[in-house]
Amino acid sequence: MKKLLLAFLCCAPFFSVKAQLATGDMSFIGFNADGNDDLALVTFVDIPANTTIYFTDKEWDGTAFTSGENYFFWETGSTIITAGSVIVFNNLDATETANYGTIGGSPGGISATDDAVFAYNATTTDPLVPTNFICAITNDATAYGELTNTGLTEGTTAVTLPNSTDIAVYTGSRNGYTVEAFRTLINDTANNMVMQSGSGDQSNDGTNPDLPFDATAFTFGTNEIEDMPEIGFAEDVYNVSETDANVTVVIELSDSYNADITIDVALVTDLLTATEGNDFTFTNQTITIPAGTTSSSLSIPVIDDADIEADELFM
Repeated sequence: MKKLLLAFLCCAPFFSVKAQLATGDMSFIGFNADGNDDLALVTFVDIPANTTIYFTDKEWDGTAFTSGENYFFWETGSTIITAGSVIVFNNLDATETANYGTIGGSPGGISATDDAVFAYNATTTDPLVPTNFICAITNDATAYGELTNTGLTEGTTAVTLPNSTDIAVYTGSRNGYTVEAFRTLINDTANNMVMQSGSGDQSNDGTNPDLPFDATAFTFGTNEIEDMPEIGFAEDVYNVSETDANVTVVIELSDSYNADITIDVALVTDLLTATEGNDFTFTNQTITIPAGTTSSSLSIPVIDDADIEADELFM
């Protein structure tokens, strides 16, 4: 006689939980509304594998997104994206690409006049109903609509560029600061963003900033903004003969720092009597004072034009 064995399989319920980033966990560091439209963000936290983040350039009215414009979603991929990584989206009005994961939906591009882009979490059942906002960027303060009930704040988690900015790129330090300090540095657009606006494609005109965006990762430390040492020139005036090959200008810090310091050095064009290209050669440039050191220098070529002239000045 055969025996019948009755087996019972007890299954615990399985719940799938989608990871969500908090407000301020990312920040926009690149914005391009020219050419094929592009964005770049830095993440301040590890992004879990298979995370979905939504983006839209719709306006927010305080309770919901307005109609019109577009949204898209970013699937981060099957591996963790570590804190400090820079995520770059390219060709948002063409065949969109990402350096991590993949893009879905219909990005539709970015306007060069007055547009805002929100990054947010949402449920898959309604991708236009945010569960929380992560960060935002705009080239016109009115383009947000409003930030009420988003949890975002201009100057920390929402980057507001000057009106009608075509392209903007963060050029400040990427090393040694706390997350909160980095948010402040990124939002200090006057000092830490290089921007362009105007007719034509500013993203590929040979004038900084141009594409591609810098994808160098950020590294975090304990530096706060108030810890920044003072920066100055070792000498106020350098006297050189035009027969000298060059003049070496030394830039100093008041104290050493545990992160690289980058300094933009530009020619003051309205206060010179010497002629750039005839009496000297200079290109606006960025000087780096390495971590743990207190000075760096730049060499400016001096041109001997063989003309007898009075002393001349450039700054």
